[in-house]
Amino acid sequence: MSDKTSRFLSFDGFVLDRERHLLMVAGEPVSLSSKAFDILLVLVENRGSVMSKGDLLDAVWRDQFVEENNLTVHIAALRKALGEKKGDNRYIVTVPGEGYKFVAEPVGPETHAIVIENRTISKVVIEESSDDDSLLRQLPGVRANRSRWRWAVAAAVLVAVAGLFVYAFIDKGAVGAGGRFRSRVFATSGGVPHRVAISNDGKKVAYVQRQKGQDSMWIGELASGNSIQLVAASDRLYSYVGFSPDDQNVYFTARDQNHETWTLMRISAFGGAVQDVLVGVHSSPSFSPDGRRIAFIRKDSQSESSAILTADSISGKSERVLVGPESNLGLAGTGVAWSPDGRIVAAIKVSNGECEIIGVDAERGSYTTIDRGTCRENSNLAWMPDGSGLLATTSEGDASIDGAVKFVPFPSGQSVAVTSDSQNYANFSLSVSKDARAALLQTRRDPAIWLSESGDPADARKIVDGSRARLEGIGGLSIASDGRLLFVARSGKSISIWDMDADGNGQRQLTAAEGTSFDSQVKSTSDGRYLVFQSNRTGNTEIWRSNRDGSGAIRLSNGGINDQPDVSPDGQTVIFRSTTDRLSTIWAVTIDGKNPRQLTKEQSSWPVFAFDGKRFACIYGRPVDAGDKKIAVFALGDPTPASVFKIALNGVVHSRPAWTADDRSIVYKDLVSGLWRHDLLSGRLTPVSGFDG
Repeated sequence: MSDKTSRFLSFDGFVLDRERHLLMVAGEPVSLSSKAFDILLVLVENRGSVMSKGDLLDAVWRDQFVEENNLTVHIAALRKALGEKKGDNRYIVTVPGEGYKFVAEPVGPETHAIVIENRTISKVVIEESSDDDSLLRQLPGVRANRSRWRWAVAAAVLVAVAGLFVYAFIDKGAVGAGGRFRSRVFATSGGVPHRVAISNDGKKVAYVQRQKGQDSMWIGELASGNSIQLVAASDRLYSYVGFSPDDQNVYFTARDQNHETWTLMRISAFGGAVQDVLVGVHSSPSFSPDGRRIAFIRKDSQSESSAILTADSISGKSERVLVGPESNLGLAGTGVAWSPDGRIVAAIKVSNGECEIIGVDAERGSYTTIDRGTCRENSNLAWMPDGSGLLATTSEGDASIDGAVKFVPFPSGQSVAVTSDSQNYANFSLSVSKDARAALLQTRRDPAIWLSESGDPADARKIVDGSRARLEGIGGLSIASDGRLLFVARSGKSISIWDMDADGNGQRQLTAAEGTSFDSQVKSTSDGRYLVFQSNRTGNTEIWRSNRDGSGAIRLSNGGINDQPDVSPDGQTVIFRSTTDRLSTIWAVTIDGKNPRQLTKEQSSWPVFAFDGKRFACIYGRPVDAGDKKIAVFALGDPTPASVFKIALNGVVHSRPAWTADDRSIVYKDLVSGLWRHDLLSGRLTPVSGFDG
């Protein structure tokens, strides 16, 4: 018997989701009637047993009189949906005179599963996996008309429903061709996987999963599907995971209450105590071929510099600077990659908005460019075991929406796509085994928009059940002075601004969809005359103003990367982030685009006006480590902060904080626990209950 209480059941790449009443394959829903789904669920739950027609009728049409041919019609529809042809009884077998029997081997019950799928692309084989990730509510950052609601909150719920392991056997001459698609399932132990690495022998995966707001680490065997827990669930936050070259240990970077700085740690692959190896590791570590040393990136928030170093892999000692901060490389990305021959450490360099994959000589520290344009600042790298090139995760357009995997040949550097689907490949996890299997995560975003008119999560209601094609709300939400909700949605390759009634009805497009333009982070003025938003419609990201209906757009900023706008309560001033030479500061301009002036001198981002219009808060400083993360409050016109405070250990700094309606507190997000409220007078930090999902 299969488990009859778990949410998910999986077989041969198909996933049955009881809660959503949905059948999926490769992360995509399969068209199926409600009754056909119920029949399939009963058959799968009773796999291997013959279910009589009477039993099926009783189970699906309980207390209803239904003719037997109704069942026959639905069974035929099921077989078609599953891809069965006449005589091809891969899933449902008809037992003459008795009934039907489900014969495919389910992987077992799964609360959140990692589906490992196998796609043949000419000589490229990719095995993938799928799971449900947590709901990531884009909160806070939405301020309503104060007279209408004290505090209204809109949330774009992003569900990463495909935590995908990708195993790619790369043939340099065959990448990019089409092929057939099959799958099997590897079930996690019940949580949401969000970091993963494959062992060097290609037989195991180490993964971090989140469950009930806490992370734990596991080892799974691909052949058996079994998992064992290495590290119990706790508030520790994990960043990068990987195996030692001999597969005897799992290395990871993490931070917790005892480690405010990202620290490289190690645990035996067979379990045991966690050991600290090295403090101040800000990338995924990469091992030398003999396993004796590791290469990594270290960042300094004070000097805003970064360096590539190597160190002893066991003790963490004998540090050696390979590329020092004085080189001013602008190291970015989430990892480095030591080549199989030990000669080169690949890394990512960003300068003047251009991203390059560079190869650093492991002895001399000099570097050359391997490829331009493939990477982005959030990319990751991994060498193929024969040294023929690297795999790179990359993003086309907005990094939060599109992600792909590319193969970068070495030394030619002329990259080719490995993936061509519409899924988003997460950049934090990328590793390659000795038999050329590359493991990474794939996410899918299922957007929804929620509204709470009181600010109490108990009052929140879903008003838009969005689509993956449009990604409603992913680039910003706000509430206009007339009570309508402003949101961002995708149309083709562009993203534009829309609005709708507070019940989700009456949607209308306000700004035009042009090419690959991206209009986002929209706000409205209190008098209802204007919209203010950021857009790349002229090439660079700038601040724009339009009429309330989206017409008559004019540019308010010029000459740089200008984004993250907010509008003063009186509608007369716009504040925004401006970035030049990697330094981001807050600027202000009038609603007519006049009198531009700099408001902060230090690294700062995500400005938000207080309700009194006399102050604003922003993320302050360059947050390399937990101890560096701060929020500052400024009086408008004074470049010296009126107050600065550290935020919670796992507080998020890449989204806008919010003021409470009385202007006494700042609210911000936590990666694990939900929302926090910091009282500016007392300094007291308290959780905002109900937003911990």
